[in-house]
This record gives sequence, structure tokens and C-alpha cells, in this order.
Amino acid sequence: MPKTTDEHLCHILDSNPISTTIILESTNKYIPSRIMNWDETPICFNYTDGRTYHFKGDKTITAKTAQSGDDKRQATLILYIFADGRGYLKPKIIFHGTPTEEGGLIFNREGHLYHEGVTTEFNEHAYNTGDLTEKWINTEFIQGCQPSKFNPFLMVMDCAGFHKTDAVLDRLEELGVDVAMVPPGATGYLQPLDTHINKTFKALMVNLIDDYIDKWEVLYEQPEESWDLSKKRIMTTYVVGGAWRQLCTEPHHINIVRKSFIDLGINLPVDGRLDHLIRIKDFRGIEIGDYNLRGPEIEGYQNRILTTADDADEFEIAEEGAISRNYEIMTKKDAPKAVRMAWY
Repeated sequence: MPKTTDEHLCHILDSNPISTTIILESTNKYIPSRIMNWDETPICFNYTDGRTYHFKGDKTITAKTAQSGDDKRQATLILYIFADGRGYLKPKIIFHGTPTEEGGLIFNREGHLYHEGVTTEFNEHAYNTGDLTEKWINTEFIQGCQPSKFNPFLMVMDCAGFHKTDAVLDRLEELGVDVAMVPPGATGYLQPLDTHINKTFKALMVNLIDDYIDKWEVLYEQPEESWDLSKKRIMTTYVVGGAWRQLCTEPHHINIVRKSFIDLGINLPVDGRLDHLIRIKDFRGIEIGDYNLRGPEIEGYQNRILTTADDADEFEIAEEGAISRNYEIMTKKDAPKAVRMAWY
């Protein structure tokens, strides 16, 4: 049995990640419910040529037949996860189309049929922008998270250009939000969504897609191959909404989310006493130390990487058998600096 306080904490963390909410609220600047990671990933409408609801980094997928032309129809999914495993913000889907505020009619025609557990946007390229990020901050983020300078909040995100525009960073600073930028090339090591969640979420989506199509074809005697884009957009909202509900309510999945923030050192005591719980892919036995210690080496590393956009996060349709990211940029020497720089 553990004898010291630290040994007791380690025992609890190893056996039950859920307990970190209780343990860390009294030891860290940020409580778990105020630590968030968010990121974009592409999803597609079709089921052929090795492309489907396929998350970056996956090597193989199951394919079905699709309508000609749908292989270029892509949407962007944005997920927002928190260190306590709860779902405070709905996932967002960005579809191809004219924005509603610019006269687009898609949402007016079919928005009432979308799943209530997601939010949607439309633009020409079907991916995120600085303007959409600002809009999200000033509406959904403020309403759902109620940021305040008196209640510290940590936002973890990658270095994509639209994440770090002056307008976005200035607004977050006004709201009292501390931003932790995952270094370019390190998202596959240090971003919870990439390391722990996307693969799980994709599996949930695939199961729901199959169920949705089977039920539709039985009820309406209409094969999926004959669906128009409207029906596919509606289905997309339902499978994303259903997968999100499972991720945020089923204990096993909640534990995966919570553990992701522990494994990457984001939600551990800042003095380094539980660093042995860090589990970063390909890096064993990393000693991070006290996160509060920031010497010239750490500051220099920060200044170097934050001025570079994370080109690895450009949206692509991933081909079967291909890996769309290169994670070999971060060396073992850089890893402790990257972790300390990013999280605190």
C-alpha cells in the first residue's frame, strides 16, 4: 500500500483517472473543467477510393460505393474536449456552401433537420478561418465556458494560422484565457485529440453511419447511392451528434478523454512530482521538471516555434494506405522543452 501522500496520489491516478478532478483542483492553476483542447479534422461524404469519414493518421479504412463527384465534397469537423471529460461545447461541422449571413439558403432549407447536438457553418472551402474562430469565441465559447480573468482557463490548440491571428489571440487575452500552442510537428505527440480521441471518435462514427444507412434504406427503400448532398449533410450531423453523446456520457470514453490530458502532462501537478505518469508516444522516461521554471532555452524554443504555422495541419483528404502527417520533427531533446513551454 502507498505510504506517502505522493505515493497515494500516484496510486489513485494509475488506478482511476477520473479521480484527477478531485486531486488536481487543489494543486494547479487550472481545474480540469477549465482545460480545453480543440482541433479541426476533415470528413468526407463518400465511401469509395479509400476515403470516408477518415481521420488524419489512419492507414486503412472500410469503403462503400459513392456517387460520382462526391469524392471532392468535404466538410470540417471541430471537436472541443475538456480535461474532466465533460462536453461543455457542441462539436461544429463546417460544410461547403455560401454562408447564411451572405445569402446562403442551405441552412434555411434543411437546418431544422440537423441533429440538435451539433452546430454548423458554411463557407466556400468547408474549413475553418480566423473569422469563424472569432465568431465562435464571441458566441459559443463565451456562452458555454464563461471565461473570466478571475477563473483561469487554459486553451490548448495547434499553430494553424487561423488559430493565432492577432484578433483571435487579443480576444482570448481580453477574456482571461491562457493559450498553449502545440509546437509544429508535435501534434501527433502532444495534442490529446490526435493522440487519444480522433481514432475513438472515428470508430463511433463509422458504427453510427452504418446503422443510419441501414435504417434509412429499410424505412424509405432508397439506397444510399441515390442520396443527394442534403441527405448526406443531415446524416453527417446525426452521426457526429450521436458519436459525441457517446464520447461524453459513457464512462469508458470519459476516462479516455481524461487520461489523454494526464498522459501528455497537461493535467498533472505543475511541480513535476507526477511526471512519471506522462506517456508520450516514442518518448519514455521523460523528465519535465517544474513547469514554472522557464530559462532562456525554453523561451528561445517558444519564440522559434510559435512564429511558424503548423503546415502539417493543412486539411487533406487522406488516401488509403497513406499517412498524412509527419511527426518526426520533435526530437527527444526537444520533447521536455516542448511540453514545459506549451502547457505552462
